[in-house]
Amino acid sequence: MHVTEDSQTRSPAQPPRWGVLPGGLPPEFTQLLPPVPGKIDKPVGHNVKLKCQVSGVPEPTVTWFKDGMELREGSLGGESRLTRHYLHLMDLRPQDAGTYTCAAANPLGAAAANWTLGVIDQARPREPEFHPQEPANTTVPVGRPATLQCSGNSEVVPHIKWLRRLEEGSPEAEHIPDNETLKWKGHRYVVLQATQVLTPGDGSFYTKVRTGKGSGARGGGVVPLSGAPEPSV
Repeated sequence: MHVTEDSQTRSPAQPPRWGVLPGGLPPEFTQLLPPVPGKIDKPVGHNVKLKCQVSGVPEPTVTWFKDGMELREGSLGGESRLTRHYLHLMDLRPQDAGTYTCAAANPLGAAAANWTLGVIDQARPREPEFHPQEPANTTVPVGRPATLQCSGNSEVVPHIKWLRRLEEGSPEAEHIPDNETLKWKGHRYVVLQATQVLTPGDGSFYTKVRTGKGSGARGGGVVPLSGAPEPSV
């Protein structure tokens, strides 16, 4: 994606002159994806979509900016697209890095949301590095849930899956079909509920998982895994 020369530079959140309108409402964001304030890291060649939905009376105008420069439909190169509520950047290049702003305004006020996009200048970033002390072995009484956590460092926000190993020969392992499990390093695993990966913005990440109520039949190793192994077939 690239911005053409005819883009204009002005304040991302410059509202019209304030006024009083009976029954009017200032702009308010109803959905922002990814959530803001946000730091997004993507490798070169990948895509990113920003979503900005806003309400207000009268209907607010919505303007998109990159580093303070107004973006307009048709000013993006390649297959990148810009609409009122979406900015879809395709085939990212290092020069696409910057701060993207969705600004909304009507006679009663203005609001702005910012995303900071980083573009990793390599086709395949290095694998995430987990801190070796995590996750720690945890013992809980029967019938109580367990919370496990892990952290580490990654050039981009990693995709983490938590897996629970099925003990061979256990009743649970016998009743779960192979197509509902993952095979990894010679063992069968079930995937636990997806968890959010928190990234403070300094290259580190943190994630945790809370298991269901434990029982003697549901023991087994739980591991975080970056990147998904192939389902067994």
